Amino acid sequence: AWATRDCTVDDAYIGYQHVRNLISGHGLQFDPAERVEGVTNAGWLLVLAVLSPIAQPPVMAKIAGLLSLLIATVWCFGFAARFFGSEPSGLLLALPVALLTATHFEAVYYAVCGMESGLLAAMLCLLVWLVSTGRFTAAGIVGGLAFLVRPECVLIYPLWWALAMKWAPSGHRSGM
Repeated sequence: AWATRDCTVDDAYIGYQHVRNLISGHGLQFDPAERVEGVTNAGWLLVLAVLSPIAQPPVMAKIAGLLSLLIATVWCFGFAARFFGSEPSGLLLALPVALLTATHFEAVYYAVCGMESGLLAAMLCLLVWLVSTGRFTAAGIVGGLAFLVRPECVLIYPLWWALAMKWAPSGHRSGM
């Protein structure tokens, strides 16, 4: 993360320009003179717009991306510990899951370089946790919000359905 702290992905720059125009009252567009949809991660850009009073969008994107990835890493460890068991041997097996999440170059790079990767990872972890605890409506809402952050997240709905079928009480499966 430190080595790539000064990097910005070109898609992130495009997003920052959209956020600047939105904050200036010109709408979520790259060039106020042209009304063209230029982004696919509108949810991420709206998060940056809300956070922009704290700091400029590039700074907030790096902070929010890294914090979101940290949250996803902690949740991945929690899921792995739940899977392997909470005994010391299970926690020892869960540790590499967290380490691989925290040190995966592309995950860290894109989170620090202004993209929505960290937020999306945290949202997907939250989705899995909600389904695993029987909160299916909330999981559907989080899945919909994830779609706003990254449209191809529509592909997670088969995962949501499969997890819901696995964790739903047998009497509730017919309603899925």
